[in-house]
Amino acid sequence: MEEKEFVKKNKLREPLLFLVFSSAIFLPVMNYMGISNFFKTLMSTAHDLLLNTVFLLWP
Repeated sequence: MEEKEFVKKNKLREPLLFLVFSSAIFLPVMNYMGISNFFKTLMSTAHDLLLNTVFLLWP
């Protein structure tokens, strides 16, 4: 019976690419808007989406 040889793949590439691409998108926007305004807008949008979709109560 042959023993199978396991090859360990490098799983670091995808998370690094995600960080690079997301940083390339969000950092210029944060620089233009300002960090506090960016996060204020981000949190208010997330809050509004939660209230209007997930926690929607029918009258």
